[in-house]
Amino acid sequence: MPKTLKKKLKKKEVTGIIIEKPIPAQLMTDSLYNYIPKEKEIEGLRLKALVLPPQGLAILTMIKYFLTGKINDKIIIDPKKDVNFWKKTLKNKKIVLLGRDEIYAKPITKVFQEFKINHLNIDLNIKSTEEYLQQADIIINTSDKSLENYSLKPNSFIIHYSSLNTSLEPLVVYYLFKNMVGVNK
Repeated sequence: MPKTLKKKLKKKEVTGIIIEKPIPAQLMTDSLYNYIPKEKEIEGLRLKALVLPPQGLAILTMIKYFLTGKINDKIIIDPKKDVNFWKKTLKNKKIVLLGRDEIYAKPITKVFQEFKINHLNIDLNIKSTEEYLQQADIIINTSDKSLENYSLKPNSFIIHYSSLNTSLEPLVVYYLFKNMVGVNK
């Protein structure tokens, strides 16, 4: 770890660290996150993190909007209060998460696991991809590939969040700041 980062981690005025990805392959992302003190790791990707990954919270915010059709103060995800909402609302929904990347899919999976949201995480290159997509109520596409050539279930909704579509970034930034404030209370 560079000496400058070690010095920054020790400073009280440094209230949050973000690791900009992708990073060189020789650096292990999990090791880097676990090196950062819990109270300064605001991306929620460290083992036993104090916060949840903002990418996953942004996805849940979009799902909550699609399911309720409302934008109000309850649209913001509250990990302590929303557990029952997700249990009831997604009970019979089939969710497919396309992609297994570190930047988009991994943080979403971590949030889904925290909320105990059942989902299937697949790669677009498997033979049965179309079969899974035809059954899905909610599709989260973190790959850079289009789904226009696939037959999808009527009335399903798709959230495309990848390097080609970063429209959720304002929500991600919101949750990053929320995490930073939360760990520094």
